[in-house]
Amino acid sequence: MESSSGLEDSAVLSTSSTSSSLPLPNSGFTYTTSCLVKVPCESGSYWKCESNDCEPCAQGFYQPQWGQTSCWQCPYNTTTDRVGATSPTDCKRHKCPFYTKDGLGILESPNFPGDYPASAECHWRVRRGRNKRVLVIISNIELDDECGDTLTIRKTDRPKNGVIFETCQSNEEPIIFTGHSRNLWIDFTSNGNSEGRGFQISVLTIEDELGYLVDAIVSDDKIGSFDKRPGDMSIEDKHLLSRLLMLLNANTNYNGGNGGSSNRNRRKKKPIINVVEEN
Repeated sequence: MESSSGLEDSAVLSTSSTSSSLPLPNSGFTYTTSCLVKVPCESGSYWKCESNDCEPCAQGFYQPQWGQTSCWQCPYNTTTDRVGATSPTDCKRHKCPFYTKDGLGILESPNFPGDYPASAECHWRVRRGRNKRVLVIISNIELDDECGDTLTIRKTDRPKNGVIFETCQSNEEPIIFTGHSRNLWIDFTSNGNSEGRGFQISVLTIEDELGYLVDAIVSDDKIGSFDKRPGDMSIEDKHLLSRLLMLLNANTNYNGGNGGSSNRNRRKKKPIINVVEEN
C-alpha cells in the first residue's frame, strides 16, 4: 500500500505497510442449540456440536464470557493475534496510520493507543520542503520488554545505512530529531509474540529562519518560559512555539492544589530531552 499526503507546501509524507493480518475465517462463529452442552467452556472458547467439545475462538473472533456456544467477530478492519481471544481489546488494527495538516504530520504504531499487533511491519517516508527544516518529536516509546520490536529512523532508503536512531526498548522521555535531510525513512517491526502500546511520532516542517525557536526549545532551562526570546515574535512564530510546547509537554504532570510556592515549583517540570542533530 502506498499513499501520500501534503505536509506543508512541497513537504510530503508517504507510507506503506505490511502486516500478518489474516483474513477472518468463516469457521469459528457458530450458534447452536441443536446439541446438549456437556461442559461449560471457558472464556476464549465455545461449545462446538460437531466435535462435541470446547473449541478456541478462531483468529478474528473473541468470547469474554464462559459457558457460551458462539464467539463474537472482531469489528471491521481488526483481527486478533492468535486464537482463543477473550476481550474486544484483543481485536487490533493492522494499518500503519498517518495524519497530516498544516505542516504537522502524525505517525502512529498500528492500533495506537492500544497495543500494537504481532508481526506488524510499517514503513514511512518523510520529505521536507525546500528551505525547510524537519523536526521529529517522539513523546514516548513503549515496546515489548523482550527487545524483539524495533523502531528505526534513517537518512537513506537502504536498511542499516544512515541510521540516526534505533531502539528496541521503551523510553518515557521525549526524543527530538532535527536536521535538513531531504528524506527520512521511519520503520517499525514487531515479532510474533509482542505486546506494547507503541508510539506516536510528530513530524513538523518549519522555515529555516524559525530555527531559533527550535534551538530555544531544546536548550532553554525552562521549557515553559521564553522570556529571553525576542519580544516582537510574529504570529507564525507564536503559532509554531505553542505547537512545539504542546507536543513536548505531552507527558508533563500538572499538579493541582491550593497554591503555594511548592505547587508553583512543581507546576511545570521540564522533561528530559534527547536531541540528535543531523545535517
